Amino acid sequence: MFLNRILDEMAHVEEPGSVPTEEDAANYTVVGTLSRDLQRLYAVKVRRSMELKRYLRAEVIKHAQNEANDVADRMEVVQSPAFQLKKFECDLVGKLFWGAVRIEFPELVDKTSIGILPGWKIGWEKMQQISLGAMLAAAILGR
Repeated sequence: MFLNRILDEMAHVEEPGSVPTEEDAANYTVVGTLSRDLQRLYAVKVRRSMELKRYLRAEVIKHAQNEANDVADRMEVVQSPAFQLKKFECDLVGKLFWGAVRIEFPELVDKTSIGILPGWKIGWEKMQQISLGAMLAAAILGR
């Protein structure tokens, strides 16, 4: 059911939108270009992320208007089943996208820093030294 919704959302993406860009594309080894389907899945991923942020903002504002300004009440928003479901779905779309990228480009399987470059190019960042922060970011972002 959920996957059917994602496929339906992808089918309704006519133009994936603006091409994402990494700030320093020169540090990347390009391995190919994202297929149209991956571009559409990326657009769904971005849209879901934006919707989650809007939902969270609206819920926090709603709680604030009800004079629920303390941390416990704000935590209630992010711990609510509705928010947790939306976050789970958003995370799942991200994992689907990055998993599909690694299937289409097997040379990226063991790479931790993958980026989408101008022209929908996909590549991995050549890092000289990986910091703990970068490793944590890669693990959290699923890259």
